[in-house]
Amino acid sequence: MGYAGKATWRMKYCLSKDLRSILVQEGVSPSSEPGAPSRHPPQTGLWKAFHTADNMTCESGFEGNSDIYGLGVRIGVYLQWCTSILAQNFYEPAVEGMQDANSTYQLAMTCGFMFITSRPSEGLKTIEGYIALLFCFAGACISSLQNRSAFSTVLSKNGVGEPPRRRVRTAGDMLLNAIISSYGIWFLFIGIGKLERTVCQERAFFFTSVALFGWFRFFLSAGFILGLLVSTLLLVAQAIILISWVSNSLDNNINMNQRIFGGVNDPTPNSTRQNQRVDVTISTGQLFGSMLALGLFIAAVEETLDWNNISGVHQCADFSQLFPLMIGATNFARVAAQFLLDHGKGKIALKPSKLTGMTTNNIMEHLKLMPVRCTRSA
Repeated sequence: MGYAGKATWRMKYCLSKDLRSILVQEGVSPSSEPGAPSRHPPQTGLWKAFHTADNMTCESGFEGNSDIYGLGVRIGVYLQWCTSILAQNFYEPAVEGMQDANSTYQLAMTCGFMFITSRPSEGLKTIEGYIALLFCFAGACISSLQNRSAFSTVLSKNGVGEPPRRRVRTAGDMLLNAIISSYGIWFLFIGIGKLERTVCQERAFFFTSVALFGWFRFFLSAGFILGLLVSTLLLVAQAIILISWVSNSLDNNINMNQRIFGGVNDPTPNSTRQNQRVDVTISTGQLFGSMLALGLFIAAVEETLDWNNISGVHQCADFSQLFPLMIGATNFARVAAQFLLDHGKGKIALKPSKLTGMTTNNIMEHLKLMPVRCTRSA
């Protein structure tokens, strides 16, 4: 072969090699045979949605935003959840106070999440928006646990009725949960695509490392859609109860100002009521479910930070992290100390788990007795 022939062969080889690399990147088969099956299918939108990268780790990370999910913020949220579990399962008198604290926390997290995700020019990355969404989801879970505990306490036969302000607060929490679900749906379908992507594929936790921009994204969207439906139904039911209560109160000529701000009068004197022993029935299934949800939430946040190599968020060195940390720690210490003190004095008696679920007859009986009790206390 002459010099010209060798040069022509080398040029063809180089061109074919470059073309082969380009075709592989575009997902086209490098085979020269027409109609040959492709080893790399075209990367259409549906293919990308269900494709999971072979490389499960990414060496290229970035410095995270400690103001959103720093160590102090995360520990404060974990302690807040632990306090809710303690109040719900062991110390019912603290439920109402925890509801106020959790509602404030949930509102702050929701407003912050909406603010940072509505400003994509600030450099917020998609995985950071997902972590912020996890914190909002945690607030909704905490609120749901508290409302379930308060609802079961209200419908108990030993109760004297729920103050209307608690019903209004519960309706407000349900409305906030519906707002979080609605915004989460928008974020997963539209908002997340406006944020900055990382060099490597974003990884999320679902008992293992999964691609955030894959089937997991659609799974999360379905979960938020279901949460929106449930929150809406519960909100409508709570509104019906409030409307029925207002109608019954007007029919019985109740002092609305006293009812709204003072609740239902308890004929038991304060000194006698304070000395009464409160029997708390521990539900093993409820306690286990709460602890499992907390463990999964912690694993989801911490593993997401680790798998995406997010640095700068594992120290608590500024005020923005100390503030939520101190709030969570003081709330937990206060509720735990009060519970141990009352339990030591015999004011709290823990009972083993048993079936104490509320039935439809209990609910209807309670709703019928509410106007009668209000009339007697007027």
